[in-house]
Amino acid sequence: AGRSNRDKIRHNMDVWGTYVTPAARGLGVCAGMMRALIAEARTCEGVQCLKLGVIDGNIPALRSYEALGFSTFATEPMFMRVKDGTIAAQHLMLLKL
Repeated sequence: AGRSNRDKIRHNMDVWGTYVTPAARGLGVCAGMMRALIAEARTCEGVQCLKLGVIDGNIPALRSYEALGFSTFATEPMFMRVKDGTIAAQHLMLLKL
């Protein structure tokens, strides 16, 4: 996670690069990691929200983040080329602290 040095957007904290190995999925690893991150973000002066993106079709990740209180506020079409060569959208999610 990180935040900008620019005053006008410093109230946002961005989360990126989260990944849980297939062997650890379904064991609560992501939820535990995100709960710790949310708790830490709440201690950061001036941080009012966490933002992250989830690739379209990653339903387990979407549901996990929704269970933690994140909600989708936008979808960016044609965000990323995935392994099979198709172009996937990204769902942008926000958690107000």
